[in-house]
Amino acid sequence: MNATRRRVAIAAFLALCAVLAVIDAQAQREGTDFQARWIFGRWFWAGAPLYEPVAGVRGPNLYPPIAIMLFQLHALLPLKPAAAIFQFFNLALIPVAIWLTREILLVLSPNLSRRHARWALILGVVLSAQFILNNVNLTQINLVVFVLGLVGIRAYLKGSAWGAAAGFVGATAIKLVPVFLVLWLIIRGRRRAALAVIPLALACFVLPILQRGPARGWQDVRDYVRQIQTYGPMRGRVLQIYTNQNLAAAIFRLSRPPAADTPGAPGERDYRVTTLSEETARTISRISALLVVLAFLGVLARLRLTEAPITAFELSAAFLVGHLVSSVTEKAHLVTLLFVFATWLSLERGVLRNGERALDVVALALMAATGLIGRDVFGDQIHHLVGGYSVIVWTMLLLFGGCLWLSLRPPRQRLRANSAGPDRSSTPP
Repeated sequence: MNATRRRVAIAAFLALCAVLAVIDAQAQREGTDFQARWIFGRWFWAGAPLYEPVAGVRGPNLYPPIAIMLFQLHALLPLKPAAAIFQFFNLALIPVAIWLTREILLVLSPNLSRRHARWALILGVVLSAQFILNNVNLTQINLVVFVLGLVGIRAYLKGSAWGAAAGFVGATAIKLVPVFLVLWLIIRGRRRAALAVIPLALACFVLPILQRGPARGWQDVRDYVRQIQTYGPMRGRVLQIYTNQNLAAAIFRLSRPPAADTPGAPGERDYRVTTLSEETARTISRISALLVVLAFLGVLARLRLTEAPITAFELSAAFLVGHLVSSVTEKAHLVTLLFVFATWLSLERGVLRNGERALDVVALALMAATGLIGRDVFGDQIHHLVGGYSVIVWTMLLLFGGCLWLSLRPPRQRLRANSAGPDRSSTPP
């Protein structure tokens, strides 16, 4: 495609984004997630308390003060125009996320053929499309967080320490789950990049206090800490509803009857395959989450000590561990599976060892079930079974383990026909 056609295509796409954003904004109403962020931004600007309940909005405000400070951008306009502008950028970020994923994979896999990389990316987009669309339909902010993470990864691979730290800290400032990317940078990154995290994190803490004033700013911090401490999942309560695809919810659904206060109860279905006491199920879920985090950190430490080259698999593991141990993981949060799926699909079966080939077959089957099965195509019954029996969770857990293994023992890449050997100069530090 020549430059003129490319510009025309981009302009047409942006025009389509604008039309869709305006149409979508008309559906904004009381109780939507965007309306909550819009209200939080208005509260921040007005100097009002930030952690009061919002009528019609499910769940408490769990955003840190720095995120709410950014939400002031929403509050500059009335609700529907603000939603239209945000949704325009939300839609425009989809090709940006795809492009960044492609760029990162090509840097980290220099011997991967362009054709294989293209098909891995196309299939990754197809299998993650329902999560991306769910994020857009709900006017959620997860795609923004994901793109910030990808920007941080690309900046690091390009040698920009401050760019990497800014991307990861910025993503974590909006939602806490990307903190595992920050940990990756501290453990695996160059010293300058790791040190850059400190002033940026400090700025995220100080800036809201400077705008709101010391008294109100420190009260915001105390209110935020109290909000986190009193939030049910942070106190051991597990949200068992079938839409919650984290590790704890998967364990509870398989071993406990639906909780009386589960959203949707008594209509929530029973997915037990065995029955355990609540305390036993909670202990198993906590130990499982701890093992997942320790496995991730342990592998990063091993890779750092052995000075192993960076791979897309360890970065995929950083995305996955956050979803597995988060207190709530819904489909709209799983936009990061674009990167994870594309990374896994970039594997060439010809270079895999026997056990890895079996793992690859199972992973591909689960990825297909995760990405392609939805209510609109397969009906409500199948949709509930996939969610209730946590197919997405087990897919992420299998991919997490596989990514850690392939980080430690990366498959030998098949050299291109015109290559005499691996291009070490292109291997990231």
